[in-house]
Formats: sequence, C-alpha cells, structure tokens
Amino acid sequence: MKLLAVDTATPRLVLGLVDGEQRWRSESKSDPQERGALSTLTSRLLAEAGLAASALDVVAIGVGPGSFAGLRNGMAFARALAWALDRPVVAVDSLECTAAAFLGRDGVQRVRVLLDARMQAVYSGEYVGEPAWPEPLQAIVERGLTASIDELAAIEPQGIALVGNALALSGVEPLAQRGWAAFAPQALPTADAMLDIALARVARGEQMRADGLSPRYVRDRVALTREQRAAGERLETPG
Repeated sequence: MKLLAVDTATPRLVLGLVDGEQRWRSESKSDPQERGALSTLTSRLLAEAGLAASALDVVAIGVGPGSFAGLRNGMAFARALAWALDRPVVAVDSLECTAAAFLGRDGVQRVRVLLDARMQAVYSGEYVGEPAWPEPLQAIVERGLTASIDELAAIEPQGIALVGNALALSGVEPLAQRGWAAFAPQALPTADAMLDIALARVARGEQMRADGLSPRYVRDRVALTREQRAAGERLETPG
C-alpha cells in the first residue's frame, strides 16, 4: 500500500507517505497563501521515497475543521492529485488526528481536543478508542473560548488528556494545574497519526472518489459582505 497524506487545515502543514512498512514525513509551519509550497514539498517527499506520484494507491486528505484558506488550498491540491491519478481518497479530520497521538497512553481514558478557531473561539471534540481508530463521544462543535474554559474548570480531570493549540491562548493557563492525564497546548495533527487513521480507513473500505469529499468548516461565516455590514448585521460569537 502506497498512501500519501496531506493536511493544511491547521498552522502545521502535514505530509506523510507510506510504502509498506516504510514511512516518510514532512511537518512544517503552514502558510495558506503559499500554494506552490505544498506541491514542492510533496514532490520532495516522493523523491525521497523514490516514488512517482503515479505509484500511489490512495490519497488521504485532511478535511478540517481549521483555517478556511489553508483547508481550501490543501483540499484542492489533494483532490486534484487524486483526480488526475484516478485514485480514491480517504478523509481525516483535524481533531481526531490531534487526539490520536494521546489515545492508548497510560492513564488516558479519553481525549478532549481544543483547536484554535480564531475570533476567541475553539473547535472542540472528545475521543476514545485506539490511535488508529479514534471514536468521537460528541460531534465537533465551535464554542466560545470563555465558555470552554468554564466548562473544563468544572469537570473532573482524572483520565482525560486535554490537548490542542487553543490551550496556548491567553486565559487558559489555570487549567494546566488541574491534574489532567496529559496537558498538551502545542498539540496539532501529525503525519504518523494521519497515516495510521488513513490506513485503518482503507482497510475498512472507507475510501471514496475525490469529488465526493467535503470540508468540515463547522463555522458558517467568518466575515460579512459590505451590504450585510451596511444593513447592521453582526457576526455571532460562539457561546
């Protein structure tokens, strides 16, 4: 199985490549505006593995939620590649991929993920299961940062890993002292987690055509048109 994984939904640009038992990884700071960088890094990874793109069997795509520009550009690139090669794709979401690195650790019964959604909001999800098979306990939601802090301050932390880059935001500091099974404020999707999840999905037959894939934006609107502002509309802050 030769599988390429691509994720640009978060501040970390993640590329992973697997060929049998061998893996190659590239993780770097993501710049949603640099479309050419993704193509260059992918070509470099394939060259390092000694593979042509035509040798790929499946393309795994990060579907968010995350940065609108990063998600759009990364998905467009990966879908175009899969379409050109006539290869199937598998979807991996940002929160389950972030949770996967902590599932199965000693003392961790479940993982709560909070990713920075900007505008004083977070994308939140909770997972149990195995690293290659995260099972959501709740649907991914967008919540206000303050409401999320208040909720987490009131729950029993034992057995819970609290992870995600939203934990590095101002105001979250008191949560770090509560005795979580793990507290990881820099956690983001990784190449290995994405490859593990994608391979498990291929084994379960969950691949699909590239044109059947949709991004998980979660947030409906991040800006207003001039006409909407003139009419007095306002963006709602998640509660």
